[in-house]
Amino acid sequence: MGGPETLFQEVAMRHKHSKDSYQGDWAALIYAHDRRGRVVLVRDTSRPRPEWKLTAGTKEPDETKPKQTAVRELREETGLTVPKKHFKLRGILQHPNHRVYLFEVALDNFEGLAEWGYEDGKPVLEVKIFSEIDLLEGRRSMLAVHRLILRDLTC
Repeated sequence: MGGPETLFQEVAMRHKHSKDSYQGDWAALIYAHDRRGRVVLVRDTSRPRPEWKLTAGTKEPDETKPKQTAVRELREETGLTVPKKHFKLRGILQHPNHRVYLFEVALDNFEGLAEWGYEDGKPVLEVKIFSEIDLLEGRRSMLAVHRLILRDLTC
């Protein structure tokens, strides 16, 4: 991660958690990429002005750890099934009523990637692979805060 000027230095410094300290609600944000500098993004086509964004979602009642949420959300939204051991916690963003756990998943390939992902049981999420360079240089549209997060992760 970058220096003190990064988004994470400002709002997300790593927190230490004991095994049983996960309480309340949380969300998972997943930076899934390959070693060639390509990243998986989704956009919700049911919204009036959909923007490309990283995969993300909130905790389900039966989930006891943020990594469970991350594994499920990546599978639901992109079709990618990745074992939880490949999810690396990169930071935690604090929101007023929940925490967002940012995970990184480095993929060898995009085998199993779907064209459409599911949101609330409906196939409304368009799924695509983009060059990180194109995203960081603004040649592709992307949710602004997710572009900042991507910049922090890749510097």
